Amino acid sequence: MTASELLDTLRGQGFRLTAEGDRIRVTPASRLTAEQRDAIRQHRTELLAALGTVAEGGPAAPATWPPGLEIITQAEAAAIYPAGSNGPVVPPGF
Repeated sequence: MTASELLDTLRGQGFRLTAEGDRIRVTPASRLTAEQRDAIRQHRTELLAALGTVAEGGPAAPATWPPGLEIITQAEAAAIYPAGSNGPVVPPGF
């Protein structure tokens, strides 16, 4: 399993991974199995690169973006989706 596949798998299982300096925070950590912990340790460097670090200016984009997904600012979203509209549907974890 690659680091990207591991990240996608863990996110699909409801885990949230964030980079904090040279550490990876996983929530909820209490649900991690020993095998998942070992896989995170094995792919630590690649996971940190995929998640981004505070030293690099904040978190990076997920390892893989869904096709057609475009990142816009809050101001751009407000112009597209006026107050009171349902707005876009945002997948969990984004």
